[in-house]
Amino acid sequence: MTRRLRPPVPLAVTCDLSGVPRSVRHAGHTLAVTHIAAAWTQAPRWWREDTSVPASETRHYRLVLANRLIFEVHRDAEVHRDADSWHLDCIVD
Repeated sequence: MTRRLRPPVPLAVTCDLSGVPRSVRHAGHTLAVTHIAAAWTQAPRWWREDTSVPASETRHYRLVLANRLIFEVHRDAEVHRDADSWHLDCIVD
């Protein structure tokens, strides 16, 4: 079953030196990323009405976690070094 989260939920993600996710903290549990099933970049959404958020590329990942859940997460490319910039979009179990 797939569960879309709207709006996306802030998520704590630990990355390696190259910025690739290695673990996530969600609902009081830290889970290792066993592998990355997909990664893609989304172009800025110039047509959106919310101008309070800067238009920037968004990096998306489909992460397979140690407990076999799949998280689809994203972060804005401009603020990718900020640990609080990660968001959980979707959970697949």
